[in-house]
Amino acid sequence: MHQPGQPPGAPMILELRPDLSSDRAAELERLTGGRLVVFHGRSLLICGTAEGGRQLPEGEDIGEVIDFPEDWPLASLAVRAEKTVIEVGEDLRIGDGSTLLIAGPCAAESEDQLRASAAFLVSRGIRLFRAGLFKPRTSAYSFPGLEFDGLELLASIRRDYDLKLITEVYDTSHFDAVEEIADVIQVGSKAMFNLALLRRCGRSPRPILLKRFFSASTREWLQAADVILSAGNPNVILGERGIRTFENRSRFVFDLNSAVYIRENSHLPLLLDPSHAIGRASGVRALARAAAAFGADAIMVEVHPAVDQARCDRAQALDHRAFAALQDEVGDVCRAVGRKLV
Repeated sequence: MHQPGQPPGAPMILELRPDLSSDRAAELERLTGGRLVVFHGRSLLICGTAEGGRQLPEGEDIGEVIDFPEDWPLASLAVRAEKTVIEVGEDLRIGDGSTLLIAGPCAAESEDQLRASAAFLVSRGIRLFRAGLFKPRTSAYSFPGLEFDGLELLASIRRDYDLKLITEVYDTSHFDAVEEIADVIQVGSKAMFNLALLRRCGRSPRPILLKRFFSASTREWLQAADVILSAGNPNVILGERGIRTFENRSRFVFDLNSAVYIRENSHLPLLLDPSHAIGRASGVRALARAAAAFGADAIMVEVHPAVDQARCDRAQALDHRAFAALQDEVGDVCRAVGRKLV
């Protein structure tokens, strides 16, 4: 069974009957060389690619043939028409029609810094706190984060201030430790192509923020999402944080074109990160307003209690006064476009 007009590289997606026995499903998986994936309660047999005209099963075992001409079917609206809503905590969701504002320092540096950040952000109503322990820095001489030494400290901040926590992993060596303390696990931009890490994310019960590599196409970003989804974790958030182009007047270019494509073609929630996109604090508020006008499911910005002392991404960090102004402005824009800022 070969779908007419299906391009090379696109898999065949067969939805198996819900009453099909597990033995028969396993037999079909073996006969076709395909992969059986249970996704939001549906048993899908994803059969490699359409190249070579492989004959695939048809008849009473198959409930539906899903036609999708790309190789990231699980992230697509073709497989799931309903938008995915991700539970982060009690009454805290991403993708429910509101815009969640996430904030905190780029890196956890000290207890004093974290407590000052957390106390201020809680006073502003922030509920999801960002701070990195494992920082994949480009330079060998840049601050790499507190790493394992900071785990208990970050866990105490989460506990003492009743915050939800998002923090980063860049390989599998520290994944288990981060999984124990984080409510959302961030796969940073530079780790987007780490297949072992993506597969480990797929076995995690935690929601995963998948940040786009700054030189990755939208297709590659969605393919990476499918690695996680196909490994068993349906709770993936796509994070746009700017792409690298010929333009050198900002750190990266905020790619709202791809954001529109994601909105039109994927059910996954979309987070926009203006801090990393522009790379300088003076422009973060303007891009955050643009993200709110777009209708982002979440916006994440970097805030530091003493910007001149920040050990990571100092140029793009907002001080407390600037963050308060940003939050007020983003709230106004959200109301104007019919959304609630959380």
